[in-house]
Order: sequence, then structure tokens, then C-alpha cells
Amino acid sequence: VTGKDEYYLGLRTPLCMMEQDVWLVPCLDGEPRLRKPPLVYWLTRASLEAWGPSLAGSRLVAVLFGALLVLGVTLVAEELSGDAGLGLRAGLVALSCLGLAIGGRLLELDVPVAAFSTLALLALLRWYRRDQTGYLLLGAVLLAAGFLTKGPVVLVVWGAGGAALL
Repeated sequence: VTGKDEYYLGLRTPLCMMEQDVWLVPCLDGEPRLRKPPLVYWLTRASLEAWGPSLAGSRLVAVLFGALLVLGVTLVAEELSGDAGLGLRAGLVALSCLGLAIGGRLLELDVPVAAFSTLALLALLRWYRRDQTGYLLLGAVLLAAGFLTKGPVVLVVWGAGGAALL
């Protein structure tokens, strides 16, 4: 019931962290796992500590990121159109996408990066329209979280949305 990458990396890394009682540096099979940034592994370990070592406890993090992505799409569409109904329909379209239905339950890094990028784009939009510095700071924090999830890829994903706005 798991994907290859999810099983070999996503699920085993936080379990190894629990086994070796480490929080800061993710590990896999007793070796430090430094090829990917650690945020999702930290969140998954926290979920496993709270709910116990299970597939459901691991995937809770992925499902929450999928929900954040749908929420972000809804709010961006509403911000751009000024129509809450259109925002809701955009969110429902995102929710109905097969890629999100599959990827939103797997403990991989793509959906969290998309969620952080979308929410950072929303923060940029709100800063531009409302001229409140707090939104700019929120966008920077969300981009930093995306960077801690998959590295500089988040800038490419977020930058595509920013370029489209220009």
C-alpha cells in the first residue's frame, strides 16, 4: 500500500530517527540522511510520536499538506477574482485532481512543496494588494519552510506563479 520512494525513504527515515532517538539530523539505516532537507521528516516524526508508529500516523502529515494545498488554491483564486464562489470552485477542482488524490496521501515531498509555494504566492498577492508587511514576512517564512522541505526547487515552483502574476 506504499509507493517505492515513500517506503524506502519517507516512511523509514522518521522511524529510524525514533529508533536512534535523534531529532535534528534525519537518518536512514543508521546513517545520516542529508540528501533531502529535513522538515517533512521532523513533522512526520512528531506525528509518529503523537499517534504511534503507524502508516496512518505517517500519512497524516501528507494528508494535511494536501488539505493546505487545496486551501491555498481556493484562497489564491478568491484573491485574484474577488469571488468566494469562484475560489470554492477552484478548490474543488484542485481537490478532484487525480495527482493530488494519489500524491496527497503519500509521504513524499512534492505536495508539501506545492502547498508552501501556493501559500507563499497568496502571501505575496495579499502583500501587493493590501500593502501590509506582515504578509511579506509570512511569505518569506513559507518559502523558508518550502526550502526546508525540498531545497531550491520551491523557488522555481513559487517563481512560476510570481512570473505569471507579472
